[in-house]
Amino acid sequence: MDIAGAWLSLARASAEGGRSQVMYYAYALRSQKNGKYYFGHTENLKRRITEHNTKNEKKRFACANGPWELIFSEEFNTRSEAMEYEKFLKSGKGREYVRGKSEKK
Repeated sequence: MDIAGAWLSLARASAEGGRSQVMYYAYALRSQKNGKYYFGHTENLKRRITEHNTKNEKKRFACANGPWELIFSEEFNTRSEAMEYEKFLKSGKGREYVRGKSEKK
């Protein structure tokens, strides 16, 4: 099992209670313009990707580097789990994992 898979197993094992109605997603995007990556979390993945690909001066990084394509996403029961996984994705090991995923596409 790779480090990302181990992290996911740990996060899911520590989740309390049953499945909530609202699911949260941690995701990785790659710029089609210059290959840069963007990591985030959201309750509505489709809406969030649309927002990233819509010109908006308040979101300078997303606006300047789009359009974006989804590399992958993971589903979580709680926002805190999604936020922790996003934090992992932004780490050195997480970035390696994302690069591996994007090379397979």
